[in-house]
Amino acid sequence: MAGPDREAGFSLIEVLAALALSTLMIVAAFETFGTYTQLTRHRVQATAARHLARRLLAEGATGQGQTQGLRWQAVTYPLAPGVIQRRIVVSSHTAVILTTTQAELLGAAP
Repeated sequence: MAGPDREAGFSLIEVLAALALSTLMIVAAFETFGTYTQLTRHRVQATAARHLARRLLAEGATGQGQTQGLRWQAVTYPLAPGVIQRRIVVSSHTAVILTTTQAELLGAAP
């Protein structure tokens, strides 16, 4: 004869351990997703900033402005006779995303 009748199933400890493990896995998944989303947003913003800086350099822009949610400032400095330096700073509402400089010979074809 078999021992005392027990219903088949999980004990309370096993259920609580499984619940705790599931919770940890869900929290880790959400953190990973949040980090991935933040990195993607940063990359998109950095790409937009690079395109904007290239366009501003190509146009020879000076001054400041805002476009596509990005603020920009373009300044031209003389370096030497016949040579200028263009400096472009692109920022978001919270931080500088990109700073780039380019030296140019005056009167030279692009």
